[in-house]
Amino acid sequence: MPDIGLSLLSAMITPAVLISACGTLIFSTATRLARIVDGVRNLAFLLEQLFTGRVQDFVEERRREIDAQIAFYAQGSRLAQGALTSFYVALVLCNVDIGTMMWHHAACCPRIWFDSHPKTGRSSKAVCGGATDEPTRRVAREWS
Repeated sequence: MPDIGLSLLSAMITPAVLISACGTLIFSTATRLARIVDGVRNLAFLLEQLFTGRVQDFVEERRREIDAQIAFYAQGSRLAQGALTSFYVALVLCNVDIGTMMWHHAACCPRIWFDSHPKTGRSSKAVCGGATDEPTRRVAREWS
């Protein structure tokens, strides 16, 4: 029989790791989107300098290059927004899944309390509160 402490620890840590991973992906993608916005603002400033006449040489070539870079940034921003949306959906689904599993466990699996032996720390008996299903009764018998 697997160690109850290890499975309890895994059940507590796994959701935290999944949520943390989703948060890290969201944060890094949002930072990338912010850098794209910064790049577009810089290009807008350069374009404004071209239109106001502060830059006199190669005006048409610079404008074409700025237009090409803005198109590149637009494509990158669409990809980053799509990725960000996907990560938020994944985070919500992860939380819904964790909540569903916790609800299912609370609703379908009766609680088992383990009375630990004072000297060894091992469970000497299991008190099964309202065990109605065979797997829970079996676990309670094995730990008795």
